[in-house]
Amino acid sequence: MLVAEGVGRTLDPTVNMWSLARPLIEEWVLVNRGPEARLRDMVTDTVSTLEQLPQLLGRAEAVAEALSGAQPMNNGADEGTTGGMRSDWILYGLIAIIAVLLIANL
Repeated sequence: MLVAEGVGRTLDPTVNMWSLARPLIEEWVLVNRGPEARLRDMVTDTVSTLEQLPQLLGRAEAVAEALSGAQPMNNGADEGTTGGMRSDWILYGLIAIIAVLLIANL
């Protein structure tokens, strides 16, 4: 804009590039930064996050298993052990954190 203003003033010293560009700038701001654009961006981000959720849950489960030192979950076969219960609680905590982050994204 500054270069355009300099060229414009060279061609016509009375020209005010800012007043000439104002309608274009206002339209750009409305299209790219207005309420509809923010809603569109929010929906796009939420869909992207939801698409990544299965991978994220898999990673959370792997982290929970690594932290508890337990073997991979096998449909409740180790529910009676303390490590299995701890792994479950860590996994639930990670799922809760993910849910909060998704809700905060809205």
